[in-house]
Amino acid sequence: MISENQLKYAYFALILCMVISAIPNTLTQVFSMFFSFLLIIGFYSLRRKWKIGSPEYQETKEIIKTFWGWSMIYIGGILIASLSIPILGDMTALHEALESVAQGMVIPDEAMVGRVMQDFMDKNFWLITGITFLSVLPAQIYGFIRVKRGLARINKAVKV
Repeated sequence: MISENQLKYAYFALILCMVISAIPNTLTQVFSMFFSFLLIIGFYSLRRKWKIGSPEYQETKEIIKTFWGWSMIYIGGILIASLSIPILGDMTALHEALESVAQGMVIPDEAMVGRVMQDFMDKNFWLITGITFLSVLPAQIYGFIRVKRGLARINKAVKV
């Protein structure tokens, strides 16, 4: 029973990691990366604890596969979003600022950069939010399906 609980807690920790990583806040993202690092170390430590070929070992392998699969799809989604936003976004504020700097009309300072970035964010907020959401959605769906299947396997093993 203890091993089933440990596996369930590992899946719940993975769910927590997936939820935290989807929060669009810089501090939360840093915490999510640190938490993911600790989580994968914990998964590998948990796998080492059990005998090779045991049901617990196999389930831990599935948890690790889910983590890496989810991570790769998530990173791919973020890359797609990062490439799409400059192509689809309204870059006029940035172009105007760069043009005035290139012509020597303005010397860039922190206040100017702040205004340009705020203007860019004001014009493109919903585009950035929507593309990012749609780009990471496949990873989240994949992760939650894998977690659901894993928890179902654990519950089925406990009932038997």
